[in-house]
Amino acid sequence: MGKGSRDKSAPAGVDLVAHGRTPTVVHNTSCSSRLSSWLSDGTVCLSPRNNGKRTDVGTIQLESGEGEEWVMDIPDLSKEMLSPLCANSGWVSYEMEKISSASKWLQQSTEFRLFPLGALHPILSAQKKNNAYLISAYPSNDLQSSYCVSMSWNMLRTEFYIHGRWCAACEPGSTSFNCSTPASQRQDLGAIIYEKNWKGNAPRQMHLVVPPIDPSNPEQAVCMCPLQGHPPLADSYKNGQIRLQHLLHFTTRQPTWNAAIQRHELNFSDRVTMPSVHNFQLVDANHKEHTALQFGKADKHSFALDARFPLSPIQAFACAIASFEAGSLCT
Repeated sequence: MGKGSRDKSAPAGVDLVAHGRTPTVVHNTSCSSRLSSWLSDGTVCLSPRNNGKRTDVGTIQLESGEGEEWVMDIPDLSKEMLSPLCANSGWVSYEMEKISSASKWLQQSTEFRLFPLGALHPILSAQKKNNAYLISAYPSNDLQSSYCVSMSWNMLRTEFYIHGRWCAACEPGSTSFNCSTPASQRQDLGAIIYEKNWKGNAPRQMHLVVPPIDPSNPEQAVCMCPLQGHPPLADSYKNGQIRLQHLLHFTTRQPTWNAAIQRHELNFSDRVTMPSVHNFQLVDANHKEHTALQFGKADKHSFALDARFPLSPIQAFACAIASFEAGSLCT
């Protein structure tokens, strides 16, 4: 698979373990909601052009037999991507692509895209801008104005901070994803902390801290807004305040050492095909038999990502991206 290309014949990343559809296009004049126009099986609903105007950012034009124009409505899935995965859905499987290219100033440009397993259209895109990644549910060419989450890091790249562009506490009911406060003071969606690996002879040890699930609404997490008195999630972890604040804490499962092949191993249940320093699994720190996320290399440019409740797709996506940005002290 080349850079930025996708195999349209079959999904990638379901072959071996490190241890041991094309979508259907439906012409539809009455897609009742933006979400319904992008169905779980990859079906895309098309609506007729309304007075020559676009119905959304990111549209395509098709011509029917009579020459009538149609546009594809790309739904805004930002809130769905920020919400916890369904508690009863089990594993949700994705494919992630890493695309690297040189810009006009000969600087490396890095982009990630997240696809439902077997789909051709991404549901999340992330682009590196200076010292942060901008994550959006819209196509990557509109990221600067449409991102809903940013992920930044400290100087040593041992800590990563996931912040929303919109805050449920400061701007209830808003859909603009445009908070006026600095990123560090916006809604805290997660913190990723790597333990320092001074000797460099052990697998990476990652910790993920995320807000708890709202007891009155299991479909959303508690809003952790610094302006509402909540300390940063990374500080809560370092100060031993995880349990006191009822935060959710996940940590990497330690692999086993296979002396015969001189490698560490994890069982990814046929979702990972290649060994890589980026391969990892996250388990509940208090119930280590519960795996909440697994990520690993499928081929040269494609990776397998599986996640489930209580994580959100964006939190899982951010963890996968952080594995590429972690500094040398983590490896």
